[in-house]
Amino acid sequence: VKYNESLTITLPTINGYTATETTHTIDKVTGNLTVVLRYTPKTSELVVHYVDESGNKIADDVRKTYTFGDKVQIISPTITGYIPDLAAITIDNYSGQAEYTVTYRLRDLTVTIKYVEVNSNGYRMLDTATATVKYGASFTQTLPVIEGYTTEEKKLSVGPVTEDLTITVEYTRAFFDLTVNYTDEGGKVVGSFVKSIQAGSPYDLPLTAPSGYRLSQSRLKGTMGLQAETINVEVTTIAGYNFTLTIRYQDEDGKSVLADKTYRYAAGASYDIPLEKIKGYV
Repeated sequence: VKYNESLTITLPTINGYTATETTHTIDKVTGNLTVVLRYTPKTSELVVHYVDESGNKIADDVRKTYTFGDKVQIISPTITGYIPDLAAITIDNYSGQAEYTVTYRLRDLTVTIKYVEVNSNGYRMLDTATATVKYGASFTQTLPVIEGYTTEEKKLSVGPVTEDLTITVEYTRAFFDLTVNYTDEGGKVVGSFVKSIQAGSPYDLPLTAPSGYRLSQSRLKGTMGLQAETINVEVTTIAGYNFTLTIRYQDEDGKSVLADKTYRYAAGASYDIPLEKIKGYV
């Protein structure tokens, strides 16, 4: 600028600041000058919205006014059962961005199921399983079939779930039928009996030979498995027992209501056989 001339300065736009004047005028410049042009930092409102995964409001908005360049930290509120995607709104140098949204999702909870055997010594672990459940939801599970065991419950149902859970489901060893067949030299079944025994339990059963046959053993020993079993015990025909007596259990129409029972006797031998009791019949 020439000596004694006037000077007008148009203040530039500076992001985040507001000039105290639009232009600055010096009427006469009579020497070298340093001009200080003053700006003030802008202020604006920062808004934080809190919503769930469906976009529904879950907490009151936060509205705060900050100055350009400020440090900002707004902690997301604790909401029972939810986790925010942002633990806090943190800004080292506030630039005037005015709106944020924090989305909350339901917490994932863990349900642990312990399947245990109840016995005379207390408990024995059979198996475990885990499932993930959303906070506040119900949990339902059809209980698994564990070979050799039974449980009074068929379905497990709890809820609403509001914390990690551990559930113990009690099983007891099931009872299964052990069928003992007496078979002759040709493999024909000439007698049998059934005993209900708890899985895994040892057994020691007395054997009684069918009439007209003899046994080579007097007892049957073993351990019950995890399912029904059939064991054949071979018997030997006694010489002179050449006749078979068959008892058939029938209703008034001649329909069989129980399996036939057969006995072998020598000619002229006497017999005294107790008849089977059949439920619903006399």
